[in-house]
Amino acid sequence: MFNVARILAPVPQWIRAALSRLPATLGLVFLLCIPILFVVTIHQSTDQRLLVPGEPAPVLILGNINSNEVHNVDLRGHPHAILFFGAECPHCQRELSHFDQIEKVYSNRVKFLAVSQSEDLKTSELLHAIGFKVQTMIDRNRSAGSAFGVDIVPALFLVDSNEIIGYSRSGELSYGAMEKALLLFLGENTAPEIR
Repeated sequence: MFNVARILAPVPQWIRAALSRLPATLGLVFLLCIPILFVVTIHQSTDQRLLVPGEPAPVLILGNINSNEVHNVDLRGHPHAILFFGAECPHCQRELSHFDQIEKVYSNRVKFLAVSQSEDLKTSELLHAIGFKVQTMIDRNRSAGSAFGVDIVPALFLVDSNEIIGYSRSGELSYGAMEKALLLFLGENTAPEIR
């Protein structure tokens, strides 16, 4: 007959104790990984729903911050960088900072527009707190975000002067990655020297 105790007898006590806890430890690790897998899976599947390069940009109907005025944003004639964000999203807050810096360098070639999916007060408080200067409008009923396929913010779209999506991505980008995407969109492959 098979006797586990006899086999484990020469094994030191600390190893036997560790082996006895192994199933519980693996179970705990598995349970802790489920939320991470869930978020990654949602993010990857959501990314597939974004409008992709080559598709026409939908009509953007957005509101002014702290007013009931609504405007149809005209994307014709100029390339646009459009960033959808949420005011309470830490990833969005970092990306807004990059977006603001990049706008200062490329505003002579691209029009920049930030689109908040948060309420007016939270949006204006955030913009004031970080000193954000890029034109910002509100997507109050999230219809613009929905039309672009945005489920996860931040989401960046680069739209050409013919209103065709040239680049789309949801999830946080570093300054370098955002600048690289913009330069490739503009037909360049190198960043300008910073002086």
